[in-house]
Amino acid sequence: MTASHISGQNFWGGNSYVHGEGYLRLPERVGSIRHDGFPGLTVEDDLFAITEDLTWIENGGAEWAREERGLTVHSIDEEAGAWALDGTIRLTNTRPEPLVFGSPTTAGREMAGYTGLQWRGSRVRA
Repeated sequence: MTASHISGQNFWGGNSYVHGEGYLRLPERVGSIRHDGFPGLTVEDDLFAITEDLTWIENGGAEWAREERGLTVHSIDEEAGAWALDGTIRLTNTRPEPLVFGSPTTAGREMAGYTGLQWRGSRVRA
């Protein structure tokens, strides 16, 4: 979970899209997400669950949000080679102003809606 456009900051990393100018290297817009710990871990025969605490920090060092992220692997069927993955995200704004989420599309680039939750899994081989 991350955001390329959130209240003028880029928590995605890399270049930032600016309408009419394209993608620009704007390090003053690039924030970070700090790992604060793993408060929860459950390992059982048919379940693995982990919870991570994170803090979203804008480029100037101010904390903008706290996040609790959870992943649970369950319903494991070894014979079928299948399992289920559940994810949870609780994002809490810690600044006095609202957090305004966007993407390159909301900034003027058509069909470039990436931001937020992304899955980057391995390719499936048959």
